[in-house]
Amino acid sequence: MMGSNFLENIFTPFIQPIYRGIGHILMFHRVCDRTVHERVAGAADIEYPPEAFLNLLLDLQQNGYNFVSLNEVYDILLSGKNSSEFISITFDDGYADNYTTAYPILKERGIPFAIYITTAFPDHAAIPWWSLLEDLLDMHGKINFDYRAQFYEYDLANSEGRQKAGLLIRNLMKSASQDDLKTLTKLIFSDHGLDPERKIQELALNWDQLKKLSMDPQVTIAAHTINHLLLNNLNIETAREEINGAQARLQEKLKLEINHFAYPFGGRAAAGLREFQLVKEAGFKTATTTRQANIFPEHKAHMESLPRLDMGMYPDFSSLKPALDGWIPARMNRFKRVVTE
Repeated sequence: MMGSNFLENIFTPFIQPIYRGIGHILMFHRVCDRTVHERVAGAADIEYPPEAFLNLLLDLQQNGYNFVSLNEVYDILLSGKNSSEFISITFDDGYADNYTTAYPILKERGIPFAIYITTAFPDHAAIPWWSLLEDLLDMHGKINFDYRAQFYEYDLANSEGRQKAGLLIRNLMKSASQDDLKTLTKLIFSDHGLDPERKIQELALNWDQLKKLSMDPQVTIAAHTINHLLLNNLNIETAREEINGAQARLQEKLKLEINHFAYPFGGRAAAGLREFQLVKEAGFKTATTTRQANIFPEHKAHMESLPRLDMGMYPDFSSLKPALDGWIPARMNRFKRVVTE
């Protein structure tokens, strides 16, 4: 049977002109050494090791990619003028290592980047359940809780129990409303000896760090809702408040305009036409999803739904290159060229 590399080599020359696009927005979360944990699905993927991050940037520079800010992405699409294939670096949520680890690496090389801030992070009001869940699974004891008239019990001393608990709790937390999230946090984490408030203080950027970043023209501070909830699970007024409230909070604290936005859980099942319209109404220049695709001139008409490449899938330049060339996005999107809905 022919391998994927063989097919990639055969078809890339035909794929590139159609699916490569004019540039690429890369989505990171953290730049840190990977923690030693019973990993929760998706949690390890948000951790990019510093050495790998530096090597990736160097490889991109050596291969002639032009690093641009989100404002420049907007200007390129609006004007239709683009001198070279661009890369725009973005980080989601607002982790402290964006400041302590990623920023010095990017600053030294003059590379612009954006951080999409979930304002509950610097307000230390967020519930980092994915990290708390890994701490819980490391406890290797028995846990139980009652939720909505159903009793849950898991033995974390064995791998099967940890796997079942991790999957169930992840699904509960990801789909919970803000009120349900608080209830579940108490039942699952606080009642089992874990401290959500201390955890978010450890993980999140604080307002002093954000103010320092915001004063650097190399850095774009952008909005990522207040509480990082599934927007399409919310009624329209609550969804609007999540979007507009984050923008207003950042503008109040940092004394600058917030012109860019990223949807939390920005796949097709999490953000759609209603959410796109709310973002347009809020007046953002651009908004990014987690749809996997490159940027095309046609995105001029879809600034509120720009795709990105999830760097959790690409540990180095060699794995990223097929995505930049268009091969991976073409396959993932069933050869649909411009991802808008």
